[in-house]
Amino acid sequence: MQRVNDTSGESINTGQQASDNDDVRLVLTPEQRVRLARKSGLGIVRILLAQAVMALIVIVISWG
Repeated sequence: MQRVNDTSGESINTGQQASDNDDVRLVLTPEQRVRLARKSGLGIVRILLAQAVMALIVIVISWG
C-alpha cells in the first residue's frame, strides 16, 4: 500500500503498491505558492457566493 502524508504528519494508506522510496514531499516555488493561494482564495469566494445565491432563491421561493 502507498503511504501518503496528511497535514498532521500521519500516514494514510491509499491502496496502491509503493516502494519505500516513495515518501517524497511536494516542493513548490514561491511563485507556485502564490498562484495556488490565489486560486484557493477565489474558489472559497465563489463557493460562498454560490451559497448566498442559493439562500436568496430559497427565501424568494418560500415567500411565494
